[in-house]
Amino acid sequence: MNTLKSLSEYALYNHGASMLFIFWLIFSFLILACTFLIVTIFSRLSKISDSRKSKKLKAVFELIILQMLEEPETALLKAEFEKSFKKKYLKNRFQKQLLVDELVAVHKGLEGELANSIQQLFRKLKLDQYCLQKLGSSSWEVKAAGINELREMQITEAMPLIAKMVLDKEFLVRGNAQLALLELQNSRESISFLKDLSYQLSDWEQLRLHESLKSRGNTKHDSFKTLYNSDNASVIIFGIRMSSYFGCHQDIAALTLLSTHHNEEIRFQSIKALRKLGDFEAESMLAQRFSSETIKVRIAILDYLRGTGYNSLQLFLDALTSSDHQLSLMAAFGLRGGYDPAFLSSLLAGLNLSEEVLLRLKHAEDPRLPAP
Repeated sequence: MNTLKSLSEYALYNHGASMLFIFWLIFSFLILACTFLIVTIFSRLSKISDSRKSKKLKAVFELIILQMLEEPETALLKAEFEKSFKKKYLKNRFQKQLLVDELVAVHKGLEGELANSIQQLFRKLKLDQYCLQKLGSSSWEVKAAGINELREMQITEAMPLIAKMVLDKEFLVRGNAQLALLELQNSRESISFLKDLSYQLSDWEQLRLHESLKSRGNTKHDSFKTLYNSDNASVIIFGIRMSSYFGCHQDIAALTLLSTHHNEEIRFQSIKALRKLGDFEAESMLAQRFSSETIKVRIAILDYLRGTGYNSLQLFLDALTSSDHQLSLMAAFGLRGGYDPAFLSSLLAGLNLSEEVLLRLKHAEDPRLPAP
């Protein structure tokens, strides 16, 4: 009897402990759910409040900017206005960043005196100092944004600090720094800082720099050969591409030297550039080196010789029967464009050409199909 009573009491105790544990789990879950709900509500309310504040501030900033553009000589930039405006509207980073965003957005669509007025307001309100402080941030996003803002507002005093950012480990930071150095310098040698880069310029970085150079329509680009002295192959290649794009005929002699460079890609790009610039002087030299070159460079040489009208039938015939499709196709274009069709047809008829080669010749005959 005593044993049964003890077992009953033990079971009852375990049942009570289990119920207590379940109750504790339910209670903890409810507390967590309520806490999450409260945090979510406060976060949503905070965002709504920030959004309302932003709209009100943007309306004020837009009005100030509009007045500045319409009447740049008004009291907007007087000391009294500057002091009261900063005290009321530039008390914290949130407000400063909002105004920076507005000024940068407006400045992008302006030129001449109007752009100068925006830059003047930017400096008067000490926003240049605010953006300069971003360059010392531990966050790469903040640094990248600060560089862009300083570049857009033409804060040339920032150049020494931005120059250090060119070596930053973060891709976007150093890319923005490259653009800033390029655009903050008015000199035609503004691109020369690239020749000392220790890392490879990616295709994306080259594209951004190219777009920046294109957008500077008031600056004539006579030469990029200063970049040819770099120890960095990617910088040399970028310089070659820019010489080609901007039609820098002053660089032809330097490009001819680069066509013998030990780097295959540099040789390839330099020959392509000579072709586009309409050079004819390297014809014999390139033809002599043809057989010792890599397939990629041979294709560039054939394209170059095709453009100069080089009259060496055997060179093109040898390339036509190559096992490399692209090289053979380029030779087919050279033959079809450089020789009398009747003579060429009779000559080719006497050769034992494969079906693939004959198809390439037909490809070269079709004006709708591009050369490789």
